[in-house]
Amino acid sequence: MKASLKSAGRIAGMFLGVALLGGVCFAQPAVTLSVKAGPPTTNLSVSGSGFPASTEVNIYFDTTDLALAVTNSTGSYQLGTVPFRN
Repeated sequence: MKASLKSAGRIAGMFLGVALLGGVCFAQPAVTLSVKAGPPTTNLSVSGSGFPASTEVNIYFDTTDLALAVTNSTGSYQLGTVPFRN
């Protein structure tokens, strides 16, 4: 079964989106950004929880696909510093 989820955070006038590519969610997924706002050259960390185990999560900045994370056995993921550029 394929499900999709889009969650967004506002960074310097642009949007960060996360898409869930597979699996079924039973917990409420959550995405956390290390900073709430910053200039277009801001680097930040992205983490999430409440996703199904071993699920691919795409990280988008506006419409640009920046990173792919795979959740661990508890449905969480953590990406190190992700550069966001205009």
